[in-house]
Amino acid sequence: MKKNKKTIIDKECDPDYQDVQKELQTSLKKFRSKGDKKGMAMAWYGLAAIDFDLARYKPARRKFDKAMRIYRRIDDKMGQISIRFALATVDTVEGKYERARATCEDLLKIYRLAGMQESEAATWYALALVDAHQGKRDMAWEKFKRSMAINEEIGDVEGTIADWHDLAMVKLKNNEYKPARNILLMMLEIEEITGDDANRASTLHILAQVDLDQGAYDVAADRFLDALEFEHEIGNKDGEAANWYHLAVIDMVRGERRSASQKFQTSLSMNQEIGNKEDESQTFTQIGLMVKDDGRIGEGLRLVILGTAILVSFESPDLVRDVPAVGRLASELDYTRERFDAIFDEVVEAYRRDRGQSLIDAAFGDA
Repeated sequence: MKKNKKTIIDKECDPDYQDVQKELQTSLKKFRSKGDKKGMAMAWYGLAAIDFDLARYKPARRKFDKAMRIYRRIDDKMGQISIRFALATVDTVEGKYERARATCEDLLKIYRLAGMQESEAATWYALALVDAHQGKRDMAWEKFKRSMAINEEIGDVEGTIADWHDLAMVKLKNNEYKPARNILLMMLEIEEITGDDANRASTLHILAQVDLDQGAYDVAADRFLDALEFEHEIGNKDGEAANWYHLAVIDMVRGERRSASQKFQTSLSMNQEIGNKEDESQTFTQIGLMVKDDGRIGEGLRLVILGTAILVSFESPDLVRDVPAVGRLASELDYTRERFDAIFDEVVEAYRRDRGQSLIDAAFGDA
């Protein structure tokens, strides 16, 4: 790809965060003009947290570092501790496991001495995640149990469920479907009793993904539909889009291409509406691969290229996943570099013009 393609598609912040981001940026200016150092540190922390939630880890680290420098200048010990925990979380997602572990172990001593049980539980949980990422399943399980025990002791049911959720994710990552399913079903029972529809929808969605992975398509479809209903009732379009996407995948596997294309496009329009670039990219790519499998390699390539271009626009780590697919499709068509660059320009222009709808229409013109 041409180097200047990096900024072709405008970078956008998720609409759910835009208002908060603007407020924090305004607050930062006010705090700076007043010389309010602590306020500045808190604003930087909030801006960093937004970057982290949007998987923009390098910008998040830079903002956390700015907050840390301020807390050190004003000798705010608790502020420094909160930033250390945040940076350990960044280290974990970036694969810097030993540094994350060392930080969390230091913080754990502080929290235990101070009797800060909620923070202690969160730190045991963070250490468990480090172990889980490194494949140390037994150690991760023991730390998860420590975190859950503290949360139960202080009556933090939400924290306990969060721990169970992450434990289930660890089990799934290691293909331990039976224990993962048991944990998820236990979570579902609690969520039904407490009327927690938001988390219930999430748990149903994960269970459906397990069913899908194991080839139980009918069961998976039923659960995705149940989750979709809950997400619609609570107005969570992000969740709705995810369930439509997976329902489309099931149709695709069953060979029901027309139904799959309709569901993919429903998911796509929702992701575009809420500004979820990552899932928008994934949907374009999946549609492209489906179209390619149906024999429309050129049309499929354009959609896969568009998915990759969207990832480039916000420097997603998923580029490593999608770039090889683009290369393979281009090779199948024996495209030269010049031809590929011309198609890239064409794809980007289509996205600017109609968010890629013309490319989809061309792919399904005679479907």
